[in-house]
Amino acid sequence: ATQLARIEGRLALEDLGFYYGPLASSPLSAIDFDIDFEAQLDLANKSLVLSQSKLKVGKVRSLVQLEAKDYAVAPKLSGVFRLHRSRAQDVVDAIPSELIPLLKGLEVKGTFAWQLDFALDTSDMESLTYEAYPELNQFEVVNMGERLNIDAVQGTFMHQIRETKGKAVEMLIGPDSKSWAPINTISPFMVKAVTTTEDGSFFRHQGFSPFAIRQSIITNLKKGGFVRGASTISQQLVKNLFLTREKTISRKLQELFITWQLESNLSKSQIMELYLNVIEFGPGIYGIRRAARHYFGKSAGAINALEAVFLASIIPNPKRYYYQFTRGEVSDRWRRHLRWIMRVMVDRGKISEEEFLRAEPYSPIFRTRSPRAEQEEAPSIDAPPMANP
Repeated sequence: ATQLARIEGRLALEDLGFYYGPLASSPLSAIDFDIDFEAQLDLANKSLVLSQSKLKVGKVRSLVQLEAKDYAVAPKLSGVFRLHRSRAQDVVDAIPSELIPLLKGLEVKGTFAWQLDFALDTSDMESLTYEAYPELNQFEVVNMGERLNIDAVQGTFMHQIRETKGKAVEMLIGPDSKSWAPINTISPFMVKAVTTTEDGSFFRHQGFSPFAIRQSIITNLKKGGFVRGASTISQQLVKNLFLTREKTISRKLQELFITWQLESNLSKSQIMELYLNVIEFGPGIYGIRRAARHYFGKSAGAINALEAVFLASIIPNPKRYYYQFTRGEVSDRWRRHLRWIMRVMVDRGKISEEEFLRAEPYSPIFRTRSPRAEQEEAPSIDAPPMANP
């Protein structure tokens, strides 16, 4: 008996609605899609080939090819997704509104095409390879929609911070704020530190790091969920200014688009300035000016290399790592971590060997704390984060 099966078919659905938590916080609705597919199933060799399958979502047409070998054990996957050249507005309109709620009313011009080639041996997630080829032609954002005003971040604006337990805090951001630190008044060591620990290619990329994206995908595949992000400094800024902390594809999709627009409208210097003035450095401690005063009793421009590295080291989880300050001095483990970061900075030409040696024993001297501050509660976890390449 033959063990080879060929399958052809067509599936069309209109006004589809469904809910999947990791996709979006709200149920998706009003989805129209149509797929014509051809597939070949080889039961003897445990392989499946999906060839020349045509997918239409809204007005947007695409081609999908997929091959899965050894599907019974550890599938070896390869495939191509090709989005045919389409009006950019049709692409936006094809995305369910629940996936991009902040971009409601988004208007764009131009055309868009995209191709993705990928291969993955699921027995070794590190084997992942992919190439993405986006093609934008005369693309332009006409209107960011009803809910988003990116232009506002170029001046002084009110920023709402959503704290834990739902508490909201409003903070004035910009040159008219008393806590604002212009980029030329911030220690250059601070910029060098965050471009070592947070985003090594900040001044070279256009908002996204291909290396970080690949590592994020591999980690998430290994863990079977959203464990690691791939956020550049630009993406972190967008997340802080515009988005919630939910871990969904919806949030990531909006983050990618807004980051692209932010990078198009602001210079790297403006993005870095905003980032250092917005991010959290501890419980209720937002912005580099407050952080420098709180931890070291100094201005943002006076912090040295070691102090800058310490502040950068707590960015991944400032509330959790605040314990390093409340204990009066950093732990031996954290001290070794700070030394390691500074050695990386030497290797990358960000600081000199002399500046590295001058920081010994790599234990920053914190300001003298008040009795009231000594009563603050702090987490007891002491696990330093890893620096990004």
